[in-house]
Amino acid sequence: MNTGMNIKKKRFTPMWSLTISLAVYLLLLLPTFSGISFVLPEEHFYIVSLTSLIAAGISYGMGVSGIRLRNLQVLFVALGFISLTIFFTLHGLSTPGFLLEFNPVVSVSVQMSFLLLSFFLWLSTVPGNNKFISSLGSNNRLLLGGWTLLLIALSVLFFFRNELILWIPLDSAPLNWIVALTTLFLSLIAGFRFWRAYQYTQFSLQAGLAHATALISAAQVIASTGELWHISWWLYHFLLLGAVLITVFTLISQFSFGDTLG
Repeated sequence: MNTGMNIKKKRFTPMWSLTISLAVYLLLLLPTFSGISFVLPEEHFYIVSLTSLIAAGISYGMGVSGIRLRNLQVLFVALGFISLTIFFTLHGLSTPGFLLEFNPVVSVSVQMSFLLLSFFLWLSTVPGNNKFISSLGSNNRLLLGGWTLLLIALSVLFFFRNELILWIPLDSAPLNWIVALTTLFLSLIAGFRFWRAYQYTQFSLQAGLAHATALISAAQVIASTGELWHISWWLYHFLLLGAVLITVFTLISQFSFGDTLG
């Protein structure tokens, strides 16, 4: 019976997470839903900002756990989600019509968050005996604190001097498509490696990260092609939240029983 249950669990692969997410997105693009939009800038301002800020604190705690566990993979995953949540806090606070008028920060910050998140997730799958990885790991406390402070400083700078972010035109063609494709490539490679590791180790965190990268990949597709405020556009926000929750839940599940990733 246990063998049968394990087989059933393995059937729901990250490819299903990606396929279902994109299928829902395509469904919402059908004519039946074409006229459904939720123009909710106030909700976007408060909910995205507050949720991202809370998630940033949780992500930092994840990084501290990675240091205490002497686990570089957890640390790099945390750095990725710290990047996502800090820049998404900036994204929420930059919603036009509240603290700022129309500005480029609200869109550029999204692509920056996706790119950095996917990079750190990919980095977390690089073998620990890599010289570059080893050198980063030897300064893990400085890396966690320094990177977090740098992102906060950049966010404050871009918020008050939002014209400076135009030096990073990630929302303009062709750079926006290059960034989107790079994000997808890194996320999918990381997801494949996480899932392959899970099949060998059966660690829940590896499986959770594989599914999280699938949701992140789908979110990137939607953020790059979706129509602002359309019901389908809101979907990518929930996918990112789902990726954060899956990662945190599986991390707690993994280590609450004293397990390690080796």
